[in-house]
Amino acid sequence: MIINKTISAIYTCISLGIATLFNSCINKSIDADLIGVETITIDYENGPMVCFDSIISDIRFIKLETKENNLVGNVDKMLIHDDKIIVVDRYNSKSIHVFNEMGKHISRISNVGNGPHEYLTITDVDITPSGLIAIKDNYKDVILYFNTNGTFEKKEEIMEGGLDIAFIDDHIIAHEIFQGSFNKHLKGSSLCITENNKIKTLFGNDVGVIDKMNRKRLLTMFHYNDTVYYSPSWEKYIYKLTSNDIKAKYKIELKPEDLLDHKFKTTEELDELEKSYNFFNGSFIELKDYTWLNYFTPNRKEPPVIYSHKEKIAYRISPDFSNPLLNYLQKPTALYNDNTVAEIVSALRVYTNQFTINSISGHSEITDSLHNGLTLDDNPVVFLFTFKDDISKYVIE
Repeated sequence: MIINKTISAIYTCISLGIATLFNSCINKSIDADLIGVETITIDYENGPMVCFDSIISDIRFIKLETKENNLVGNVDKMLIHDDKIIVVDRYNSKSIHVFNEMGKHISRISNVGNGPHEYLTITDVDITPSGLIAIKDNYKDVILYFNTNGTFEKKEEIMEGGLDIAFIDDHIIAHEIFQGSFNKHLKGSSLCITENNKIKTLFGNDVGVIDKMNRKRLLTMFHYNDTVYYSPSWEKYIYKLTSNDIKAKYKIELKPEDLLDHKFKTTEELDELEKSYNFFNGSFIELKDYTWLNYFTPNRKEPPVIYSHKEKIAYRISPDFSNPLLNYLQKPTALYNDNTVAEIVSALRVYTNQFTINSISGHSEITDSLHNGLTLDDNPVVFLFTFKDDISKYVIE
């Protein structure tokens, strides 16, 4: 299936109940058809290449404090807001941990249960512009709001059928839509934007008929300052969401061949194409001067690409580097500040890697500081990587 280049948005005045939409909708179809879209061309065979060692100006790490009552299980998501690091464990402990920028543990939210201030499951977590932690629970069709000290603030009933959420402002929420939803009002749409519990926009494309759309659950929405970016699975486009509209920001083109240039109607056809072609499936982070992307290869690797907003060039990144800490920059988890990305790494991985690092690179002050006192059972380590202002001068000839 080739992605339809015309996107329909439906503006409505439908009120939301707990799990039901009431009233009829007023449809207004618009062509969001990619006016002014910026094309990012990734030439994965012959495109210009840079080396990590040359383009990273600073590497830091934050060891998240480990105490008996704050052990982080699996890390499903990390958010950074106002010098707070929020770590989400959706399934193991069903809890959210808040740390400060030095790694000191501030609070733990673990209100699992059926009470009015409790959740049964963590479907997704986001931070509101005013700094509240919003926990979406699809079992109860609610969003619970807590402050970063772990204190409950309020509860909001929401529609049935959404997945990930992103707050455009404190009252406007983007919901990624589960294609298997029983909510008939959301069929054929991949995104719903609500304002004060009323549907404002339904955004649809024809990818929804592929039941594989949600088989690879990537983080599809990201914040950069006050902007939310949305990258649907199995689509070339990255969209910019505002309170008033949805606009295509980037189009991702892989050269010389791209899976998404081929037609497919079934998951079996898609399986075959994945064995032969590279494709972009939504993994990106927006920075001040760059866009970081990963694409998929037939052997399931995810090579990184860094796109310069100034040069309008996508640079491949060499897999060779000398600084051993660059081993932890593979697929950044969050934006820390303008040109700094963050990646969270398990203590087990860091502990295990120390022996390889010491044998290859020898001891150094920074690696010794990282490894000293670290145990297998410690909480994860957050690595911060800052990009230089101009990476074009470091192209490998």
